[in-house]
Amino acid sequence: LVGRQGSGIEELRTGIQKTLGDANRQIRINVVEVERVDADAYLLAEYIGQQLEKRVAFRRVMRMAVQRAQRAGVLGLKIMVGNMTGTSLSVGPAFVLGQLCDIVDLDGPLFLADDPPPAVTYRDGSVDCPPTVWGGPATEPASGP
Repeated sequence: LVGRQGSGIEELRTGIQKTLGDANRQIRINVVEVERVDADAYLLAEYIGQQLEKRVAFRRVMRMAVQRAQRAGVLGLKIMVGNMTGTSLSVGPAFVLGQLCDIVDLDGPLFLADDPPPAVTYRDGSVDCPPTVWGGPATEPASGP
């Protein structure tokens, strides 16, 4: 990824020369422009990684990535969020993002021998994720008449 208007080409060239151990070696770099960056899953994942390396807040990065992917949705792409083997605490942010996605697979905690509290619960194919898991405001139980 060379950035806007090829701004990172020289940095890339220098890095390759260092890796090869030959600062005088000429390196030719062919640049291919990607018109719809948001529609490329690899580039979107790179964007997420770069933002997290810059210490941008995780939830903000994920929300922005989902919004970018949704804009790409006009191309017929579907958005999925999943959790393979994480704890309920890792499901929390995905639970919030899942409301914006086409496909949601958050059953990872079901496969753990011990899921530390607070935990999500699963009933009849639905996920109940209490606010203590996803960081939302605590709610009072509704009182009956």
